[in-house]
Amino acid sequence: MKNLKTIVRSVDPALLWVVLALILLLLTMWLFDGKETDPLIVDVAAVDELTSIYEEHQYTWPPSQPVPQIFVESFPEDLGALQASDKKSLFFRALLPMILNENNIIHAERELLLSALGEAGTKLDELNQLADKYGVEGSLDDPATLQELMLRVDAIPPALALAQAANESAWGTSRFSREANNLFGEWTYVATDGLVPKKRDPDKKHFVRKFESLQASIASYMNNLNRGHAYDKFRSIRAEMRKSNRPLSARKLAAGLVRYSERGEHYVKEIQRMIRHNKLDQYKLSRL
Repeated sequence: MKNLKTIVRSVDPALLWVVLALILLLLTMWLFDGKETDPLIVDVAAVDELTSIYEEHQYTWPPSQPVPQIFVESFPEDLGALQASDKKSLFFRALLPMILNENNIIHAERELLLSALGEAGTKLDELNQLADKYGVEGSLDDPATLQELMLRVDAIPPALALAQAANESAWGTSRFSREANNLFGEWTYVATDGLVPKKRDPDKKHFVRKFESLQASIASYMNNLNRGHAYDKFRSIRAEMRKSNRPLSARKLAAGLVRYSERGEHYVKEIQRMIRHNKLDQYKLSRL
């Protein structure tokens, strides 16, 4: 019988490397299976600092998969000094991981809701929490209430969120994005929670809402689209896509945002144009 050394010498070296690589891959998968890594939360003052972090993690635009979990607290102060293409690249990379993270939370909530439909009595506390978060009233024993909850607990296409954030925040350079981390132009009527718009009419009482981080702004925006009465059409279009097993189209869903801005249809066309021009619906923007 051949001894071990003779057997090893007889094996094709290329095949041996393939086997070793496969073993390492399986070992890595076993070590990290089911383990969630905490996101890297960064708070940087300058663009160079953020760029260095992205280079260290090989995070480019358009992104490769998976997207690293790097959560930026606020935009760098000198973001506006960048050339347009560099500003867009940094802007999209900063927001995408947090958008994907919020969608992961919504996906988990949707799975909980789907699993609870047949056993609502055993998961009543969880369903009540979801109903409260998404602004759904009525008895959870009523199929119509559960159906309305299903309409609301669903994801927002990353391409749509990126385009709206770019539009509403002037690519992260507006006063409200810099001073309030407000990416989507959300209002509040509580003075302590917002900033006074400089061009606010004297008879108006609204404020531009302040957020502690960009992540908080993204979470609020998604919840706003999923529960606001102004976006019933948006949710109806999304539900039809789900019903026919079609992927969520950011450009088609933008048609449901007529009431998001006073510009109405002009705003919708502008968002659709931004999605198309920046090829946001062509990139794979789906996985952390």
